[in-house]
Amino acid sequence: MKKLIKIFYISIFFLITLTSLSQNTYSETAICEPDCHETPFIKNYPLSVEFTIGGCRYEVEYYIRKACDMWCDIAIWSVRSIDPPPCGSIDPNTMLNIATAQIIQHFVNNPSEWENITGGECCIPQGVGEHNLFWRVSKASCWKFHPSTSYNPELPPSSSNYYGVYGYCTYDICCLTWYDVVMDEYGQVIVTKVESMSPQPCPYDPSGQCVQVCD
Repeated sequence: MKKLIKIFYISIFFLITLTSLSQNTYSETAICEPDCHETPFIKNYPLSVEFTIGGCRYEVEYYIRKACDMWCDIAIWSVRSIDPPPCGSIDPNTMLNIATAQIIQHFVNNPSEWENITGGECCIPQGVGEHNLFWRVSKASCWKFHPSTSYNPELPPSSSNYYGVYGYCTYDICCLTWYDVVMDEYGQVIVTKVESMSPQPCPYDPSGQCVQVCD
């Protein structure tokens, strides 16, 4: 019964927020903030998390906020692909979902870091099998992979000498995605996309590389 009440409560907020997004699809600032403007993203400096996929190193840059003193919001800004090909071949939508899971797992395992930055409580499952539906991710709707023009193959790849970056094609059109976070019996944090809203398709891109990352 408690879980049903929580899901009903979340569903009401989905409806309110989706209505807001349909009325205002453009970013209010350089960082997409679809609602809760009284609790903006903390833009003093970007945060980052490094992770590895198949031997390839990546670094995601993002901002956070405790939106309306309720939601644990993340705004993803970019994902660096540090190593050269075959790294950087993952499609942008998959990469952003992986990066999101890495960020959420980082804070669930380090809730005091979230609380020190935002001043609000981190959205963590209360126990094994318990779900937390208060994580949201705000980002531009259309992304592509940009090879770096300053990459030097004669130097070791690093966070400052990286091969390329996953970045937005345009930041005029934003989307908001909700995630379900649950802890399994082994203490592993499982992150699942629940709902997403992108009010417009990607604009025409002659290169054909811009893809929708919110579906």
